[in-house]
Amino acid sequence: MFAKAGGARLSLKVNSLIAQPCVAGSPCPNYAFGPQQSVTDTKFAYGGGVQYRFPFIPLTVRGEYERVSSQYGDPDALMVSAFWTF
Repeated sequence: MFAKAGGARLSLKVNSLIAQPCVAGSPCPNYAFGPQQSVTDTKFAYGGGVQYRFPFIPLTVRGEYERVSSQYGDPDALMVSAFWTF
């Protein structure tokens, strides 16, 4: 088992749609793209995992979990890896 801690850089682009008034002959509701917002944030990241190395074959299996807490969202990552050494 292991723990991990460090920093993570989050980059977020938000697109918005703005409702337009209905006009005869056009689909309703009618939407137009609004301004795009870009946000970059660096926050503390933490996680942990487990690793198992098989005793008689050169195979290692690893599972990891990582989380970042931010005011723009709390993304999680779950990773599973296998390594064959030769």
